[in-house]
Amino acid sequence: MYLRLYGKLTKQTGFAVLDADRVVKRLLLADAAVARLTKADSANRYAYTRNRFAESPNVFQKDYPWGKAELMNFKSTIVHAVAGHFVLSGQLRRDQEVSDDRVHV
Repeated sequence: MYLRLYGKLTKQTGFAVLDADRVVKRLLLADAAVARLTKADSANRYAYTRNRFAESPNVFQKDYPWGKAELMNFKSTIVHAVAGHFVLSGQLRRDQEVSDDRVHV
């Protein structure tokens, strides 16, 4: 049985396999959105998709400014610890002051 992995604090995703002895073996864990694990029909090979916010899904747009997301840990008045993504669009720098409508946590 194949399992999908998600790191609650790191936000990493990946895959693991549960073998006949009920032992979980990690196959892949990455700083990306990993999904759609598919087995080849005639071989013992697998394919999956891997997406990152900072990389264009279109190879022809690799020279254009793309977004950037950084994982941030902070304390909230509602809960003790919170993890979220700080999203920068285009060529915006982290130290640059921005208005609230351009920052999504």
